Amino acid sequence: MPGPEAIRGRQSLYRRVDEIRSQLPAGDLLYTAQTLIPVYFHPFDGRCLGAMIMGEDCILVNSSYPRTAQRFSLAHEMIHLFLHIRPHAPRGRWDEWQANEGAAQLLVPYQSFLPEVARRRILYTQDRPALERLLAKRYGVSPTVIRNRFSDLRAPLENHLAGCPLEQVFAPCGRALRPAGGNIDVFR
Repeated sequence: MPGPEAIRGRQSLYRRVDEIRSQLPAGDLLYTAQTLIPVYFHPFDGRCLGAMIMGEDCILVNSSYPRTAQRFSLAHEMIHLFLHIRPHAPRGRWDEWQANEGAAQLLVPYQSFLPEVARRRILYTQDRPALERLLAKRYGVSPTVIRNRFSDLRAPLENHLAGCPLEQVFAPCGRALRPAGGNIDVFR
């Protein structure tokens, strides 16, 4: 589980991603991204999903992959575009973490994801793979992206399920034990 520094980094990143989202017109990212930067779809050799071409100011997306993978790749490259414009600078692990986590937030914002899971609490506890498939379809991403959201947002999700409002789910105090009633505690 990430420490307090990573949580603050995640919250800061999420605020930046929400600003990016506000600059996009409503609609599918595969189409609306073109309002900010040219996006080209082309089949690539190998496993590369996408790339941002710095000198050309464009994003390339591998058209050989499923639409869900294309959307995530495009979101990933857009995060690089907004956060990591440094000509000729190699990208490190932090940049890639930000691009992956930012893409996930762009496509599956925690602000709607956590309440969606709470509404389907029974399915969450009894058939997580079915819930992953359902949410993947709803958000237009792969079940793997949803599985990663469950993992990355585990503590905020637990906090939200325990009754914390969305504005407080990242607070360390949100993970305190909360009586469920009688002598039963919500958390182990």
